Formats: sequence, C-alpha cells, structure tokens
Amino acid sequence: MFAGVLNGLLGWFLLTTGRRLKSKTLEADGHHVLSDFHTTGGIFIGLMLVAITGYSWLDPVIAIAVAVLLARTGFGLVRESAAALLDEEDSSTIGPLVAALNEFLKKGVKETGVITVHGLRAIRSGRYTHVDVHLVVPEYLPVAEAHDDTDRLEKHLIAASGLEGELHIHIDPCRKKYCARCTDFGCPIRVEPLKASVPLTVEEAVIAEPIE
Repeated sequence: MFAGVLNGLLGWFLLTTGRRLKSKTLEADGHHVLSDFHTTGGIFIGLMLVAITGYSWLDPVIAIAVAVLLARTGFGLVRESAAALLDEEDSSTIGPLVAALNEFLKKGVKETGVITVHGLRAIRSGRYTHVDVHLVVPEYLPVAEAHDDTDRLEKHLIAASGLEGELHIHIDPCRKKYCARCTDFGCPIRVEPLKASVPLTVEEAVIAEPIE
C-alpha cells in the first residue's frame, strides 16, 4: 500500500508538471503511473470492504469501476494522440490566438495596418507553439510599413496569448476586395464604403482564404 501511495504522489507530480510545461509526454507518464495507483487502491479498498462487510460481490464491482476508470483514461490519451497526428484544430491553442487577434484588429486599420487575417495554423511541440498566419493589408501600404505592422502584431500575440514559440506571418494585399469591412476611411483606393466591422471568428481565422 505504501508503494501505491508513492505511485499516486509521483503520478500527480508528473501530471501537474506536464500541464504546467504543456508536455503531453509528461502528462501521459503521469496518467500511466496513476493507473498503478488506482489499481492498487481498488484492490485494497475491495479487500477491506469484503473483510468488513462479508459481501464478496463488492470486490468484482470495485474491480469493474477501476477498469472503467482506466479505460476512460486510456481512451482520452489515444484520442489526444490521434488528434495531434491528424493535425486536428486545438481550440485551447487557437482560441487565445483569435482573442488576441481581435484585440489587435479592433484598434482599426489606420493604427494596425491590418484589415483581417486568415490561414491561421498553430502546431504545438511540447511547451512551444509554432504559428503561421496571413495578414490582409491595404495594397497601397509601403513594404517597410507593412513589415513594422507585422512586428507589432507579433509582439502583441506573444504578450496577449502567452505564446512560447515562433510566428511566421505572411502579408497579402487587399486587392480592393475588403472595402466593405475596412476601417481605413482615408484609403485612397477604396471602391466601396464600410458596411460592417465584425469580430474575427475561429472559423474565419483558420480558413485558407479570407471572407470578403
């Protein structure tokens, strides 16, 4: 039983450390060690209850409960691993990035130099996140100014989302397709008045081509 308690403490330490460092490997190790703790605890509780109550049927009931718990943990680990291998969208990673992008975009095109974004991709590797995103900027914007805008966005994303990793930012010209949502009222090439300025959604952020 003492060894079981040590397994429980070790498993808890690995699990919490893995979550803090965003390491799926450490989290999986923690779950693995905790499974030994649950098995040992189930056996001990089952034997104690049978000895105290005399009801032998309690032992298999507790064994089934432990088996269900282990199966649930195992299924969760397989599900997370499959999602990573298939490059499935991770809302816990994309969500904070989209929130940070909205915070940046609401300042307006005149200040940020950015109309909208698309093609947002985020791949996690341990505690690091690799982000790729396309910015739609007014096509009349000088290259140097667009470059400065991307630097400001990069710093904002890192500060607002707590990102650890690297960003690859691509610049796309607006080609006069986004006038209806562009807040640069002094734009010299505008062909259509502003109709609406709506917050960026996750669905819009991750699509390959921006919504016009």
